[in-house]
Amino acid sequence: MLVSNLRDKRRSAVARVGIIFLVAVIIAIAAAAYYIFYFPTSTSNPDIITLNSFSLNAQTTSLTGTVKFESHTQISTLALYINGTYIGSENYSMIKSMLTPLAGGNYHYEYSLTYSASSSTFPMMSSISLAQNKAYLIMLKATFTGGSQCNGTTTVRTQ
Repeated sequence: MLVSNLRDKRRSAVARVGIIFLVAVIIAIAAAAYYIFYFPTSTSNPDIITLNSFSLNAQTTSLTGTVKFESHTQISTLALYINGTYIGSENYSMIKSMLTPLAGGNYHYEYSLTYSASSSTFPMMSSISLAQNKAYLIMLKATFTGGSQCNGTTTVRTQ
């Protein structure tokens, strides 16, 4: 009976250790999955902005297009340069609450914005004389909340 009692205690102890080990493995797997899917797989990838479908109207002095962002942190400011001349910048901190991190991938944030600039939003644009049917280099310099910066450029011909 004493031997039977010891066997039962030993089985109970082995079962407890097995359950504790199983719970520890499940927690470790969950923590690894959280790290892999929530954090970027490679923070060595630089932040990227891409300018698409930009047009520049010489008569109204207006610029429109789409800007695609791939970044590790959220956009903070976006500065506009036309042919190397600084035109102005906009603060994008108000959209922070609208952006949510992605699960997995190389970047926390991937999103597109419709960009629009005119002499009413950037008074410096009125100081640039835009010629009809001439090519202009457009550069947007993005600054992110993490402190990194990157540029996106495109060449557009005025309409």
